[in-house]
Amino acid sequence: MKPLVPSDTVFCSDGANGYKNPAAARGIEHFVVGSKAGTRVASGCYHIHNVY
Repeated sequence: MKPLVPSDTVFCSDGANGYKNPAAARGIEHFVVGSKAGTRVASGCYHIHNVY
């Protein structure tokens, strides 16, 4: 992730095991967003419906 993802990135994922450690190793803020109703948005604005 280091050469491609800036350290000020906000990373949102479905919580799969492969995401937690790389985000922590880079010090990237990581929000886990679920796929069930009521868990699809974290902190009122983060979601995993789009990738830009």
